[in-house]
Amino acid sequence: MSTDFHATHDATRREYVYDLYAPDLDDDRAADAAAALDGEHDFHNLSLDDWGTVRDVSIDLRRDGDFLSIRVAAGGFPRELVRRLASVIRSAGTGELSLSAVEGLLGSEPLDGPDGVPSAPPEPLLLAAVSYAGVDFDCDPRGVESAASVFGERRRDALVRARVAGRIVDGVADGETEDLSRV
Repeated sequence: MSTDFHATHDATRREYVYDLYAPDLDDDRAADAAAALDGEHDFHNLSLDDWGTVRDVSIDLRRDGDFLSIRVAAGGFPRELVRRLASVIRSAGTGELSLSAVEGLLGSEPLDGPDGVPSAPPEPLLLAAVSYAGVDFDCDPRGVESAASVFGERRRDALVRARVAGRIVDGVADGETEDLSRV
């Protein structure tokens, strides 16, 4: 590997997964939007960047219970593109955005203000894979064990917070706002 190796600039392909909480999303409309966005396009209306916005992206949707996993792969990404793609797919799946409006985002006219696309929140976004020409990686067993431990603890803590939040929601919904300690 060259001494001037750059983890970002030398990557040949990246794959992101955005887990969208979407129990009521229309999967067919979301899939139609993903299909319209899939392929090579100028994504200037879906990025903060002024150049480098023509990309060939591959988008795959998978339903997993209440979640829709949006898997996006490309050789590189303009800033916030994956989060904005998630926002567009969600808006199309809820019916807030028509397929023709999705296709209009890929047009040459710049969209600003209320017509622009907001970024989806960053928390559900995961960089799932990165490829480099001529570079293979080996997993360090101690690193794997450490990461599994750290993220296992984070998962447990999130489950505890979700359980507490659920108790509060249930208590409020049942009208027990006076004494939530009973829930």
